[in-house]
Amino acid sequence: MRDTEMDETRSTVADPMLHPLIDEQGDGYVVCRTAARVLHLSALRAGLLADAGAAGSRVLVITPEDTRLTFASLGALRSFGGRWAVPSGGGLRLAGTTAVVAHAQEAFVSRIPGGWQTPPAPGSVPWTQVTITARHMLTGEFEMGSIAELIAAEAESRVDAWGVVEPAVSAFSPAGVTAWSRSRLPQTVRLLLHGDGLSGSIRVWSEPAAVFEETKLVVRGELSATRSAELLRLLQRAAQIHFAFVCTMHGAPDMTFTADVPAPVEPRAALVGPRAVRDKDFPTAALEWAALVERIGHPRTPSLLMSFGGGEAAAWADLATTARHLGPETIAAAFSGRPS
Repeated sequence: MRDTEMDETRSTVADPMLHPLIDEQGDGYVVCRTAARVLHLSALRAGLLADAGAAGSRVLVITPEDTRLTFASLGALRSFGGRWAVPSGGGLRLAGTTAVVAHAQEAFVSRIPGGWQTPPAPGSVPWTQVTITARHMLTGEFEMGSIAELIAAEAESRVDAWGVVEPAVSAFSPAGVTAWSRSRLPQTVRLLLHGDGLSGSIRVWSEPAAVFEETKLVVRGELSATRSAELLRLLQRAAQIHFAFVCTMHGAPDMTFTADVPAPVEPRAALVGPRAVRDKDFPTAALEWAALVERIGHPRTPSLLMSFGGGEAAAWADLATTARHLGPETIAAAFSGRPS
């Protein structure tokens, strides 16, 4: 029964940290082995990640090579500094890379370099990923989830349900998400979103006088550079955006992630919000002349809209040019959705 999704019980280990999913422990890490075909973010797994983080440990999930992780499961693993590996020869290959380590403890020894890419796998479909961080006034009226709802509508999809673990069973409504989030602030709030051809998450945290909402959505289908830029224009009018980034990729039709080396990611558009523009003196004249950057919004407090297009090579070249002018920290923040 240990190989099924229904039976998540593991024998505990005589060690300071006890959890039914732990198979082995080491210095600063714990190992969870499972043969599940699809690894969802169950309550037990979410609890393991939180407990391990609180104990100063990270989680290594070891699965067969054909296991797939949901967006929520992979996102939670990454947010707690965990790793995913599959057997390879006599060692372990870190999922999404060609890097092989000999033992579990080596998975966390050093940063694993990236850069590997392969052609889209047979049967894969185009995806678009949108990452946005918005700022809401703490005393103002705002609705969490409205950004996700708007993105879904523009991508011809919809958000059906939300929850804190999978399966998400609460019918989606911004009002419901907002009420639940407000009741838990100032704690950081993490929610999962599911829908028809859509998977994602919302993270909410508070700072003095403001609440931040990070929305990450993967939607089935490919948004062109033009449609991506128009989506960010629409969002800029609807909310106070700090950073936003849109890129396209390929993945499974059911919106799950495999351990394979990923297909190329293509940047489509990005937005730097008015607060970052105000705080930094961005040299944009050359970029505006090259039609890579456009100032939008209020003339005195504009946002910077960046468009990358013309195919994969051209898109990355546009992004590199923009990064040289604006600084890599700004672009990195746009990728990660961090506020400035």
